[in-house]
Amino acid sequence: MTHKGEHVGQKGPAGDHPTVSCGVSLGSGYGGSPWDIDVQQGDGALQFDGHSCVEAEAEDHLNPGYEFTLEAWVFPMVGGHGGFTDGRLVSKESAATGKGFFVALEGLKVHTSLYVGGSEHYRLSTSERKLAADTWTHVAVTYDGTKVRTYLNGRLDHTSEFKERKDVKSNTQKLRVGKGFRGVLDEGRMTSSAKSAKEVAAGMMCPMESDKVSMYFMFNDGAGDRLWDYSHHANHATMCSHKAEFVSSNAPSGVNVLDWAQTSVDGHGISGRIEVGSEYNFRVDLKDACGFDYAVLDSASVDIGLDN
Repeated sequence: MTHKGEHVGQKGPAGDHPTVSCGVSLGSGYGGSPWDIDVQQGDGALQFDGHSCVEAEAEDHLNPGYEFTLEAWVFPMVGGHGGFTDGRLVSKESAATGKGFFVALEGLKVHTSLYVGGSEHYRLSTSERKLAADTWTHVAVTYDGTKVRTYLNGRLDHTSEFKERKDVKSNTQKLRVGKGFRGVLDEGRMTSSAKSAKEVAAGMMCPMESDKVSMYFMFNDGAGDRLWDYSHHANHATMCSHKAEFVSSNAPSGVNVLDWAQTSVDGHGISGRIEVGSEYNFRVDLKDACGFDYAVLDSASVDIGLDN
């Protein structure tokens, strides 16, 4: 919140932060309100250079078991030698036992590896189509115990089917994001259910709120070494020793993109009037383009007291 150009209140998450008027008039003597809401738009993402990564501590809810969905917006970039850096988008795997899983880019195709043990060892699946370079693509991989399905931009690209229902074997390894990958990631999520095609398509732009969300990184943190996990587990991640870089994002997601049409003052729209000389408290409720509360870390609202 700013008053005549000076900060007097709290801000939202990191990213671009244009100052926009909240439209509250302080009386007819003013040509406009001197009160503004300084909004830091939640349009951040995380850029990896082929060496950087992010890691979260091993927790039981990150072992996918019989069902899961992994999804993110992915922006692959040309590598330093004119090619592309193949790498893990997300992984939780043991080098010693092979237990765990990963979803990676290999030759710009989405490659999934799940360790199920026994004589079968691994279940592998690769997308039919390649991702376009320097372009945002929504990638989703689901597993229901017998089928691995890969979706690109909400459409089913490939299904790998297996006879026996098996779970992905758990391990005690950290979950890592971006290991070996060169490009930008945004809106990384994991759920403990295999989403349907309809759910994948519907959740591309605006994810559904669910207690089945195991991990949710918006990558809007903007600075520092910690990345906020917006799932109810709050298993926040940290940068690896070689750090990824926070960047602005134009991924076509409505999450945490402020929508003034849904923002209100005391629930009565974005404009109002108070009398000069009176004491007045009003509440600005911020909403994003998905209709969710705008993700200010402590609150989705700003309470302001005026004493003129």
